[in-house]
Amino acid sequence: MSGTSSLKRRKQTQRSSPASNGDKAGKLRTGSKASFKMAVVIAMMPMLLVATLEALYFSSSRQHVAAAPAVKNPQDDDTTTSRRKALQLQPSLANSSSTPQGGANADAADANASLTLRDFVVTKCLGRGSINVAFLAKLRSKEVRRVLGLPPNDEDAAVVLKLADTTTYGHAEIESFERIRNRVDASRAAAVGLPRAHWTARDVANPYYCPRAAQLIDDPHDEEDWGDDDKVCVKGYGAWPRPTGEMSVTAFQKMRSFPTVDAVVMPYYNLDTLQFSDKDAQNITTVKIFFRSMLEQLQVAHDDASVNNLDLNVPRNMFIDRATGRSILFDWNSYIPVGKPAVDHNQNWKLAAPEAWLFDGFGVEPLVRSVHAMDVWQSAVVLATFLYYPCTWSSGSKVLQDKKKGEAKQKYLQTILKRIGGNTRIPLNLNGTEEVDLRVLAGMPTDTDIPRPATFEPLLGKKQKRTCSKAPSWYLDDPAVSDDDKKVALDLLQQMFTLSPEDRPTMATLLQHPFFQ
Repeated sequence: MSGTSSLKRRKQTQRSSPASNGDKAGKLRTGSKASFKMAVVIAMMPMLLVATLEALYFSSSRQHVAAAPAVKNPQDDDTTTSRRKALQLQPSLANSSSTPQGGANADAADANASLTLRDFVVTKCLGRGSINVAFLAKLRSKEVRRVLGLPPNDEDAAVVLKLADTTTYGHAEIESFERIRNRVDASRAAAVGLPRAHWTARDVANPYYCPRAAQLIDDPHDEEDWGDDDKVCVKGYGAWPRPTGEMSVTAFQKMRSFPTVDAVVMPYYNLDTLQFSDKDAQNITTVKIFFRSMLEQLQVAHDDASVNNLDLNVPRNMFIDRATGRSILFDWNSYIPVGKPAVDHNQNWKLAAPEAWLFDGFGVEPLVRSVHAMDVWQSAVVLATFLYYPCTWSSGSKVLQDKKKGEAKQKYLQTILKRIGGNTRIPLNLNGTEEVDLRVLAGMPTDTDIPRPATFEPLLGKKQKRTCSKAPSWYLDDPAVSDDDKKVALDLLQQMFTLSPEDRPTMATLLQHPFFQ
């Protein structure tokens, strides 16, 4: 009761106040504006209601989860804080990678659906390739280790994190690992040592991104070389901790020049101790174990996942497991599906099969007709490099890239044809109705018979000639090696070194060769 009386007296006092009476006209005007706004709102309510119902309807009828909020481009605000915010807003992997369907691959699906780049803590830069930079990384929590299939309580558990600065190759590697993860049984992959990625992510915010990275001068670790506007890009290495170890200027520049990157997390390998050395290449037992395991992994990738590697570069992309002698195929970023142009985007002339450099050299663009053919040729280059050491066997040349050297290209192709011999016709389309004769491109008569040679001499540059003149082949020229063993090795090379991809055997066939018995 007393509370109600007090409220009435306060209202009466307010109505009788001179200040209140003096502002009466102003209040009337304000009230009129408020009434007008209220009327507008009331009039719009039906339209708002309809729009809301439509949004709910279409949202519920979608088949896929709506995309996560767009990542803010760190270039809009050149501060460390904005880059951290951008990193925290990166999309879930459920929106950026395909999800496997149950079975033995369920853990991998769980990893891709729940983890983000924030769950990894970079501790060391392991090295840089032409496509990506590899880091040693720790896991941020027990849950992250559990999702990746690592011991949850092992705080020292580590992985290799690869960040690709070129989306074409980054996407290709992610697709390769997704196919292997989704299509290859985990036990079958483990039996041959085929690597499986723990986690993959496309187009995530680059934690090392710096808009002014192109202005890096000498040593990126020296902040005095940076202008005032750039120092923010050095401190803390962007949104991530600064890794220890050697990180070259070029690696630093490349990683800091792209707002987004592709990420692949692989099992930890101590790459410093796994390099395939010259000493390894001069032991036939080591060569056979290493080469056989490489073919076994490629066979599974070809047959089960329809994935080719196309960058069998030793020692840059392949390593040796010191405990078993088996090969580790570390990079899978050059995959080309069947039906796509057989173009060597890496321009790795040393390894590339002839059909892969016809476009750059002669404007001819064959399609990939089989998943295995170009890997077989590259495998031959790997084995020939081992057997002909100290010579480096090469199947291509930079001259193919020079548009002004038409005559030089023809001479080079003539050398390749004479060195390999055999069928010179290469199909151009999937049904085989179109083809090109390499003899025509080389300026040779089409009735020229090119026999298969007994050996495959390396095509040597000036530097290689000096190297090869120092010593004969450690294996093929060794009197202690029987002629039969040499013939077996050269027969395997002859089966793999065929100009036409149609004539190259599968990995399963090669693994039955007497060389491995």
